[in-house]
Amino acid sequence: MKVPNVLTANLKLSGPLGGATLPANWDGQTSYWTQSLGTGTANGEISFPLINSDDTVTEGNYYPTTVTDWGVEQESQFGNFQLGSGPLGLPSAIHIGYDYASTYNPDGSTDTLYTFPLLHGGWHGIMTTTFADGTVSQCADPAPTESNWYTDAGGFSYPTELSVSCNGRSLVFTTSAQQSQVNYQAIAIDGFAAANSNTTSNKGGVGLIQHIRDVGYFGVTP
Repeated sequence: MKVPNVLTANLKLSGPLGGATLPANWDGQTSYWTQSLGTGTANGEISFPLINSDDTVTEGNYYPTTVTDWGVEQESQFGNFQLGSGPLGLPSAIHIGYDYASTYNPDGSTDTLYTFPLLHGGWHGIMTTTFADGTVSQCADPAPTESNWYTDAGGFSYPTELSVSCNGRSLVFTTSAQQSQVNYQAIAIDGFAAANSNTTSNKGGVGLIQHIRDVGYFGVTP
């Protein structure tokens, strides 16, 4: 795989297959999500471009990073997935955003939380555990608790703790402002902001939290 001026990658993914999860109905639109390698590993090489003194990059000037048994997640999502009021006269989607979190645990399992705050209140989503042998346990519509909020210099607020309990299983994802990066995106007449954060979990795992909210049509929405 090659993304010009971003990276080149030659990786082999291995591990047990995971499985499909339940569809999530999100403000009247249905999104399907498949986690096919939730507990896999990657081996090979990734090359990143060298940054020049003027913050530019020169095509072909890369430095390699060896990848040995990195935790990986291969997933796909399809269906309707739109934020904002619908650009250029397209049908309204009016989604607020979503929270996604995933950790890779010492016992070889991985936990994921994929949940949507609905426009008119409440949550829809999926909580899964993919075990080391590739089997998947899932729970529909967990309602997370977002806490310890932080506001970045651009005015976007995001939680540094995300906890959830579903069918007797509890997960707590924690991060910090130092472990996070906020990106702002404008799409046609609307936009969104995303806080991408490294995280640890109460199971001793390491992973990520992605907190995305519409910041266009609806304004900055926590």
